[in-house]
Amino acid sequence: MKKLLIVLSIVSLFIVHISCEKERLEDDATDQQETQDTLGNQEGNIAPDFTSRDQDSTLKSLSDFKGKYVYLEFWAAWCSPCRSENVHTLATYRKFKDENFTILQVSYDKTKEAWLTGIEEDTLGAWHHMSDVNYWDTETQSLYNVRAIPYGFLISPEGKILKRDIRYPQLDSVLTDIFNSTTLH
Repeated sequence: MKKLLIVLSIVSLFIVHISCEKERLEDDATDQQETQDTLGNQEGNIAPDFTSRDQDSTLKSLSDFKGKYVYLEFWAAWCSPCRSENVHTLATYRKFKDENFTILQVSYDKTKEAWLTGIEEDTLGAWHHMSDVNYWDTETQSLYNVRAIPYGFLISPEGKILKRDIRYPQLDSVLTDIFNSTTLH
């Protein structure tokens, strides 16, 4: 009987230990996700600045557009949903281009030729573009935790993320509200 109690005590301690270890691992995973979320991809956070090359190989930064509402969109010429979304992005640009608004598209293309061809074919040359032409191996992918494209952020003139994972028609609606409210003041 004494041996059975000792065995049961050891098993109980082992179960408690495993339970605590599982809880610690879950807490670590939650902490990791919260840390990642505060790195810039959450609404209300300051959008992390990054630098990349435009179509002319000139270095540009997100901070170059401070003072404007910026639609930051991640896309690629090889991405069919991105290409379909570009029709709406173009319409949104035409609607709000005379406001305090611009678009910055960051491409995850593998080659500069594919990227530039996508811009030309979809008539996207009116706004700003950047790419490292490294496919998914980019600074922006980790900074903004981009897991799928197209993926967009609306950034305020002060550099704060107003909306994430935003696309047409929500983007159009939010911009309409913003610019209607600013003309009323």
